[in-house]
Amino acid sequence: MKKATELRKFGINNRTTGVYQAGLRNNLILLRNSKFLDSNHTILHEYIHFLTRNGSTRNYPRWFSEGFAEYFGTATLNEGGFEIGRFPVDRLRSFRNCDWVAIKWIILDSRRSGCMFYPESWALVHYIQTLPDQSKMMNDYLQRIEKGEDNVSVLLDMGTYWLSQTREEDSATRNKYLKTARKYFGKA
Repeated sequence: MKKATELRKFGINNRTTGVYQAGLRNNLILLRNSKFLDSNHTILHEYIHFLTRNGSTRNYPRWFSEGFAEYFGTATLNEGGFEIGRFPVDRLRSFRNCDWVAIKWIILDSRRSGCMFYPESWALVHYIQTLPDQSKMMNDYLQRIEKGEDNVSVLLDMGTYWLSQTREEDSATRNKYLKTARKYFGKA
């Protein structure tokens, strides 16, 4: 076992589950040894970071980067195909023991998000993956925040756009959603 000071060189601290290090000749994934962690999930999570960082020039917000890695890190192969977006079992203790925080603290990458940063980032990405035109919406979101627009306001706009595209929703339901969303996002 390496000393804590040596492990910090790799970005590992006492809260790190895993870390991916790219090298010139080889790549390395370091994992924490724990009976509470699913090493397959952690390896997939770190590998998703590798794919997104090497497959794009975009600088994704941390909530999206971690939520996306959590979402795809749960991938499993079945006889008939594969499944993605499953509940991240590694985060079960957080879901059980920590209080949910306003999503704005997740989006703003605030310390106020505490132990709910990864679980709520997963939940937000999971939700976005269910939306119609989610690829276009995420592209628009990323372009807008790259131009300097406020993260929270842009995400609130995304929810408003989605509701405007849902024909079955009546105006009372839309208004109730917007009121709840504004309160949840801290824009009440």
